[in-house]
Amino acid sequence: MPLDYMFTARKSTASKARDDVTYDITGFGAVSVTMNETKSTWEVGGHNFHVARIGIFESHLLCGDTIVATARKTPILYKYAIKHNGAESKLKAGIWGRTFSLFQSDRRTGVITPGPRSSFLEGIVGELPDDLPHGVQIFLLLLAIQIWSQPAD
Repeated sequence: MPLDYMFTARKSTASKARDDVTYDITGFGAVSVTMNETKSTWEVGGHNFHVARIGIFESHLLCGDTIVATARKTPILYKYAIKHNGAESKLKAGIWGRTFSLFQSDRRTGVITPGPRSSFLEGIVGELPDDLPHGVQIFLLLLAIQIWSQPAD
């Protein structure tokens, strides 16, 4: 996968009350994005995106009122069925939920990897297909961050 399509994300702000947690995302050419994890919103390419949760296991990525992509979580496992533009893929967590891989059919097409153990929300790296729009790539990043941010049982 060409490095032009690799992005990095770094946690930039947080408060003890978890008011606004944001991530600075770079690597989409000249585009830089700030994603607000708390509000599940971001802007890229002049388009405003937000995520709406539908029940416990489903999320919709919206641009305005238009559904751009959906993610349906498999109960218990860290696995999502992703639908975008008529195509289906799977976002699956590796062992211990550290790395997420994107699959189309049985072929791995991308990966989202956390930073080092001491600060895994710093230095996140994503290598996803170049034909996947940036807004959808950030949606997949948000799904991974939400799993990584869950308290340990």
